[in-house]
Amino acid sequence: MKKVVLSLMLTMMTATLISGQDNAKTTTKMSVIEAKKILHTLAYYFELDGIIPELRLSSQLQQPAMYTNYQKPIITLDKKMLQISDSFGKNAPVVLAFVLGHEMAHHYLKHTPGDMSDLKTYEKDADRWGCFYSHVAGYKITPALYTRLLDKVYEVYQLSDNIPHYPKKAARKKMGLQKIQEIQDFNLAEVFNTAKFLFAMGKTDQSIACLEFIFNKHFKSAEVCNNLAVAYLRKITQAKPLYQRIFLFPFEFDGNTSLRSENSGSANLPRLYEKSEILLRKAISLKKEYASAHLNLACLQILKKKYGSAIENLLELQNKAGKLSSQASNLLALAYALKNESAKAEQYFKMATADKGNYIARCNYQIYNTLVKSNPELDFSKVIASLKSYEVADMIEGVQKKCICNGSKPDRLNLSRAVFPAQSNLDFAKTVINMQPYFEVKPATKLLPSGYRLVKIKLEEINQEAGEKHTEMIKYEVCFSSLQNQRIQGLAIRSGDAVEKLLSQNTPPTRMLGNFYLYENLHLIVETWQNSVIGWMIYRKIE
Repeated sequence: MKKVVLSLMLTMMTATLISGQDNAKTTTKMSVIEAKKILHTLAYYFELDGIIPELRLSSQLQQPAMYTNYQKPIITLDKKMLQISDSFGKNAPVVLAFVLGHEMAHHYLKHTPGDMSDLKTYEKDADRWGCFYSHVAGYKITPALYTRLLDKVYEVYQLSDNIPHYPKKAARKKMGLQKIQEIQDFNLAEVFNTAKFLFAMGKTDQSIACLEFIFNKHFKSAEVCNNLAVAYLRKITQAKPLYQRIFLFPFEFDGNTSLRSENSGSANLPRLYEKSEILLRKAISLKKEYASAHLNLACLQILKKKYGSAIENLLELQNKAGKLSSQASNLLALAYALKNESAKAEQYFKMATADKGNYIARCNYQIYNTLVKSNPELDFSKVIASLKSYEVADMIEGVQKKCICNGSKPDRLNLSRAVFPAQSNLDFAKTVINMQPYFEVKPATKLLPSGYRLVKIKLEEINQEAGEKHTEMIKYEVCFSSLQNQRIQGLAIRSGDAVEKLLSQNTPPTRMLGNFYLYENLHLIVETWQNSVIGWMIYRKIE
């Protein structure tokens, strides 16, 4: 996940940015530096695995922007486009994000510059995905703003309504308006972020419902495919016997409290495996060097005991990327350990744990050493098979207490007071998911004055105790960070800061779940990506 991926940084947005109405008295001068910040914001949401196109400025283009990828990926922005965006006043960042999002989509979708054979399809796909990820990042262009922008671009650049090899202007406008309306009507951007929150909170089924909702609206990007597959994989691990989930996987978000729970084995595991693999391979077909999807495919292969396939997949990823990430090393160590190749397992565990921020690898290595030392005469796979459930629970709890910063004192910081509105007089969008058991997502239509995006979530959980089922309605309010220079009050952390800085704070996380760092006393979830903080969620449960 996202992995998920997710994805949380904006540059100059204010609470008025989403309104879609210009104010003639308000002007926003867009500079190259600001454009670069917007581009990097979009890159996090496109989950580009660190390969961000270089942004260049030109005064000779006959179009707003252009993507090329000959020796390296470059997005060239025309100077007149900066002037056009300035003419939209406070909506200048939204307009520029939409244009850059279109070019970023060409890069994300691996389009070949200069290929005229499928240019119409390229442009339609770039419009769709550029629009979607711009919305996810918080740059929400309205239908009226989109219409004005398209008319303005065609007017300034004196473009024909029927450019050869391109979609006709009328068709482009119709499709763009349709996609924008769909994204807004169903609040797909906020559903995407809600899926991430629910996944981090352990609400796997509801997270799946959000991702399937987006997927079924024909927004089937590599990231959506990958995240949905990860949610299925998590459901698989919850259905497995405890001894078979003794190790942590990069997609895994189980915390201490769930270790002793024997989750229902009623899940259709063969079907979930099949759906996960189809989605991951689709994600990889869309993005050939999509590291997250390769890692999650390796997780699936290890869960299916196809250790050789997992090793082959990870080594292939190493060849493509030219290096091995610490999470890939962690998975290679697990695969070799379960193949009873202890020397290689030890080699890759040491490579993985050299990354001080890889909590999962540290836990796995300590579990591995504990088991090997306790049964040196047995093959490792036999040691795993001989474990009793209570032994597994005790061992994992002991290891995680050493690896996770559990000893933090209750913190007096009240983050919710700083970000949640004092009165609930905000306008909210209509319910976007409604199913059985009852579940809904309602996002606020505008940013909060604090700069956060607010979403209300209501879900019905069916609990079974002493043979009896009863339902419980749970309500959350969640604030998602959205501004580039936003800071977590009390932690002196901003988006873009290194994870190392996050972990050096006087207030340590109570749990670290994959790429989510939970501060339970603060009701805070910090999201990281490639060893950087990319955003956070502040939540409260409504009684």
